[in-house]
Amino acid sequence: MAKVILEFDRVEEYDQIQEALNGWKWLSVCWDLDQWLRSEVKYNEKNTGEQIEAYESVRERLREIMQEWKLNFED
Repeated sequence: MAKVILEFDRVEEYDQIQEALNGWKWLSVCWDLDQWLRSEVKYNEKNTGEQIEAYESVRERLREIMQEWKLNFED
């Protein structure tokens, strides 16, 4: 099993420590949002054409932003 060691020198770096430890939570947030948008497009029959287009646009932009940061759901 691989190990990663993160070292922080001061207690004042608490925010940075939390950012380093919470990366998987951000991935989960993005995944949940992506799946909700997908569901709205595919299964919510109450949505208008404009709403569907908006959901698709947001989902596409989310994936573009992730790609810019070299992130994806497959890893």
